[in-house]
Amino acid sequence: MNRHITILISIVFVLFIFLFSFELVYGYGRLFYEADDINVQNVYEFMDYKEDLNENFNEKEISHMQDVRKVISWSHALFFASLIVLLLFWTRRTVFLGGLVSIVVTLLFILSSVISYKWVFDNFHRVLFEEGTWLFNGGTLVSSFPYDFFFIGFISILGLNLIISGLMYVLIRKST
Repeated sequence: MNRHITILISIVFVLFIFLFSFELVYGYGRLFYEADDINVQNVYEFMDYKEDLNENFNEKEISHMQDVRKVISWSHALFFASLIVLLLFWTRRTVFLGGLVSIVVTLLFILSSVISYKWVFDNFHRVLFEEGTWLFNGGTLVSSFPYDFFFIGFISILGLNLIISGLMYVLIRKST
C-alpha cells in the first residue's frame, strides 16, 4: 500500500476510534444520566428527532441544541463513513499506526484536560459552534447539563479511546 494511503487510513482509524468511543458514551451514558429529570429526557428526545424542546428552554438554548443536534448527526455520519473506509482498506500497518497515534493524541487530550479542562471545553465549542452561541448565564440547559456532565463524558470518551487504541496496538504488535 502507498505510504500516503497508509497514513490517510491510519488517520481514519484514529477518527473511527474516537467516534466509536463517543458513540458508546453518548448512547449508553444517556441511559444513566438523570433518567427522571423531565428536561434531560426532553433533550434526549429532541436529539433523537422525536419531539421539540419544551417551554422550559429559552430561544438561545433551543438554537444551541439545534446546532448540537447537527454536530451529533455529522459525527454519526463520520463514524459510519470511517467504518466503511476501514472495512475496505485496513491493514495491520494502518491499525498499528492508527493505534499508536490514537494513544498519543488521547494522552495529549488527557494532559490538556488535567491542566485546564475549561480551555479544552471552550476551544472545542469555538471550533464547532458560532462564537457566543454556546455561552449561557444559568438557565434550564446549564442546570440540566452542568459542567461536570461534560467533564465526565469527555474523560469517559478519552478513557475508552485509550483502552481501545491500546488493545488494537498491542494485539497487532503481538501478531506480527
